[in-house]
Amino acid sequence: MPICSHAGHEKLSYAAGLPGIPNSHGRASLIGISRRQTDNRMANFEATDSRGHVYTRWSPNSTYTHCVVIHIRGHAARDGLNAREPYSRAEWAGSLARAQKNARGWSGKSYIESVDVIEARVIPD
Repeated sequence: MPICSHAGHEKLSYAAGLPGIPNSHGRASLIGISRRQTDNRMANFEATDSRGHVYTRWSPNSTYTHCVVIHIRGHAARDGLNAREPYSRAEWAGSLARAQKNARGWSGKSYIESVDVIEARVIPD
């Protein structure tokens, strides 16, 4: 049963028995569930960095092949700045070329200790 029948708009149907609510664009939105989540194409990705830390990411609609892990240096308190512990953050990319481009953007900065480009793997549900 279509929720929105305006000309030029896609017709969406109710998913999982939840009522559709029209948004400000005249299209229907579902409460807490995107249309892609209803397709059951969810995937979990994982990558392990050089220090043994495991990074995971769940995505209903994107495929990630690589993870860029940025290791950021900590620093002692100075000049009114609080001390900061070293930490790492992860960025996910859909191709090796994109991951290498992201890594090049981070490398060379004074506060970056190292940057790892890691191949991601899919975790079965």
